Amino acid sequence: MKRLLVVSDTHGRANLQAIARLAEGCDLVVHLGDGFKDGQQLALLQPVPIVQVLGNNDLPLDVVPEKQLDIEGWSILLTHGHRHGVKRDLVKLVGYADDLDCRLVLFGHIHKRAFQDAGRVRAFCPSSAAYNYDGTPPSVGRLDLWPDRIEHRWIPIDT
Repeated sequence: MKRLLVVSDTHGRANLQAIARLAEGCDLVVHLGDGFKDGQQLALLQPVPIVQVLGNNDLPLDVVPEKQLDIEGWSILLTHGHRHGVKRDLVKLVGYADDLDCRLVLFGHIHKRAFQDAGRVRAFCPSSAAYNYDGTPPSVGRLDLWPDRIEHRWIPIDT
């Protein structure tokens, strides 16, 4: 089993110390954009490796806007989501992930919690670690991955 801490949309306003504490016991931290510099700072605050992608509010850094990983047999697409219309629905994003043979897609951008099991592809958004549009507190996501299943949860963070 591998444990991932999934972070998105920190926007320079999230409590990075609290997020660093939540990374304890995780195998990987994933930052899904809109706060690329925050992800770099998180790397300095704790020892867990970090993988990042760019969001629509990040500077045009020399970083790939999407990445694919393979963890515990799960082919995972990492994206911010703004290029896939995620504020409208997840149809385009899930189809894109399926075309890439990904079984899991992690995304941000919508500033609210989301999980969708679309059959072959599952989609997960940790919400924003800075502020949410739906009244829920800022949070991060935690994923526990086994070869045959996935468990997800949202963890509110101190602001």
